[in-house]
Amino acid sequence: MDKKIQLIGLPCSGKSTFLKKYLSKRKNISSIDIRDFNEETCQKSRTRAFIKQIKKSRGNIICESACGVNLSCTEVVKLDTPIAKIYDRTQKREGELDEEYISLLESCMIPSKYNVKDIESLERILDKLFDINLE
Repeated sequence: MDKKIQLIGLPCSGKSTFLKKYLSKRKNISSIDIRDFNEETCQKSRTRAFIKQIKKSRGNIICESACGVNLSCTEVVKLDTPIAKIYDRTQKREGELDEEYISLLESCMIPSKYNVKDIESLERILDKLFDINLE
């Protein structure tokens, strides 16, 4: 049975970096990222386009975003990176840190079924959810 998994977490939590490595070894899983949808449009229409793509997708898929979207056809996994790391990585990547924006994103996150603190745990839970055994 095909699985649709939402991977949520704050910007600079390591979601995208992890997914590149993870998906390179698992060719039967695809991914979409909310950032792939036109940023020129308003956030509301961007989110609608993301939801529509998730619903029409076939096969195993990981749907990446900061806050997630409410869809009953998905399971939600949160990469809960320590906030000190988020702040450090954001300052390095962006050159600045908007603490209010980070706080707003945290407050808007949908509830997750699984919370993981590191990429090793994230890999294990995704493999379990997709019923993958690489050994």
